[in-house]
Amino acid sequence: QLVARGSARASGQLFERALRYLPADPDATYGLGRALLGQGRTERALALLARAVELGEAQAIVPAAELLELARLLAEHCGDHPQAIARVAQVPATSERRYEALALEGRWRAALGDLRGASLAFARLRDACELSGRGAALPQAASWLTEAAQFEDKSLGDLAAAERHLASALRLSPRNPRVRRLYRRAA
Repeated sequence: QLVARGSARASGQLFERALRYLPADPDATYGLGRALLGQGRTERALALLARAVELGEAQAIVPAAELLELARLLAEHCGDHPQAIARVAQVPATSERRYEALALEGRWRAALGDLRGASLAFARLRDACELSGRGAALPQAASWLTEAAQFEDKSLGDLAAAERHLASALRLSPRNPRVRRLYRRAA
């Protein structure tokens, strides 16, 4: 909570103290990584977040938020898209963050030039959104599906796939004028 309020230094000190007593605690390691990230010490934060994930894996508990944060750092700070994709692939299918993980996987595969892999990731995103039946619980899903549709249209020239993504986005966000406009164009 201190990191969220802008007190990254105080938070970091508390987590460092906790790690003296519990050096293998994934939560304390993750907390210190977040605090250092808030201080702009990205390299050290990246190492600590990776360590927190390793510790969590050893205890069979790795929160999806940690995996996604580590993946974002790997992709955006290090440019290591393959490692970032491997991390988002670890997000469990039962997690609420699975939709975000699939969207990021598609985006990063497209950045690598793996067009078929990106298309498959976006198709899995669409399927997951359709099977969930919880449109209100997926506020960003419509924008991710719109991104998927634009990828299919521009990168692969597959208007049928773009239309399927936009139809799902329209079911999740029927009043969104951008989604409606893109759907009409694709159809």
